[in-house]
Amino acid sequence: AVSWVVSRIKGWRGHDTGVLELVRRLECYPLALRQAVDYSVSIRLERPQDYLTEMDGSRERKWLEKQRQKNSGSGYPFSIVEVVHLSVGKIIDAVEEDSVEAVELLRYLSLLNHSEIPVDVVPAKWRPHIDLLQTQCLVMDSGESRRAIKMHSITQEIVQRHLMGRSRASVISTAVDELWKWVKRIDITKKATFFIGWTYQSHVRRLVENVGTAVPGACQEMLWKLADETACFMSNIACQYEGALSLHQNNIETLFGTNNPQVAGTYNNMRAVLLKQGKLEEALEKYKVSLEIRLKTLGADHPDVASTYNNMGNVLQEQGKLDEALAKYKASLEIRLKTLGADHPEVAGTYNNMRAVLLKQGKLEEALEKYKVSLEIRLK
Repeated sequence: AVSWVVSRIKGWRGHDTGVLELVRRLECYPLALRQAVDYSVSIRLERPQDYLTEMDGSRERKWLEKQRQKNSGSGYPFSIVEVVHLSVGKIIDAVEEDSVEAVELLRYLSLLNHSEIPVDVVPAKWRPHIDLLQTQCLVMDSGESRRAIKMHSITQEIVQRHLMGRSRASVISTAVDELWKWVKRIDITKKATFFIGWTYQSHVRRLVENVGTAVPGACQEMLWKLADETACFMSNIACQYEGALSLHQNNIETLFGTNNPQVAGTYNNMRAVLLKQGKLEEALEKYKVSLEIRLKTLGADHPDVASTYNNMGNVLQEQGKLDEALAKYKASLEIRLKTLGADHPEVAGTYNNMRAVLLKQGKLEEALEKYKVSLEIRLK
């Protein structure tokens, strides 16, 4: 580590004792060493002791002690926490007029997938500050095109844990809005939009994971919609079934708890993914949870409850559980007749589903009767 530091800062040759002290102080942590070296080069510190003096400033010491007391269970050495804080502090000291937006940008980036963040997903007002973060190695270019940047995962976690402050809600809201501008462009009928979904789905997943259960009320609905649309893309277009299930599950745990109609809808979407995987029993379990929530929140005579019964009947029919399937179809039909009327296309569809079960049971006369009723409705 000492040799590497000296190879990067030629002027520190002959200061091996000071370099060794710096390496020990930073606990030989690679990211901390890299940021310390790049910072020292950028402002031309003559000796390693100068960097150690910067780290020993009263402001940094007070902050570090406060963080030690507040986060005694932190998973990272406080030397690296201190280095990141020092880098942010230098940005604030150097460019006071831009420092607020630069730090907001850093917080924003910490919520996304660290490995490749498209510049297009950064709010336009913050893009000029990317170079400022790069001077302190808080972010780096990802590739030669300069169309994306990356952020070390450790730096990202430190920013989330120690530097979010009171702006957390507004930063989350901004991330949701910016990602939605792209996700809403996904169109299953247009192949060109596949690239959009593929590019931004990892950032939606990471945002939902990073937000956790403390979702600002102002963006709760939009975050649910963002995650749901992204999960549908992953399942229906990208065939990333496990990722879609994970995002649906995070959506449930993060946003609404258990007794909410939107949660029932998410369980229903999970069922669709499981059916594509051929996991019929697991799909049926998701239906049962969805039905339970809808009965509690919407009431027994709601069209969504009828749809759930109908879809459960489809799964049971595919499993060969014909009597159970027919019972679900009858429950669905009863509700649809009440709420939609006898001439509704969904009523015709339910009659047709019942016909399919009756055929498999060998009850041809009854099946024919259901056919006739379904046909009569559809002719109207």
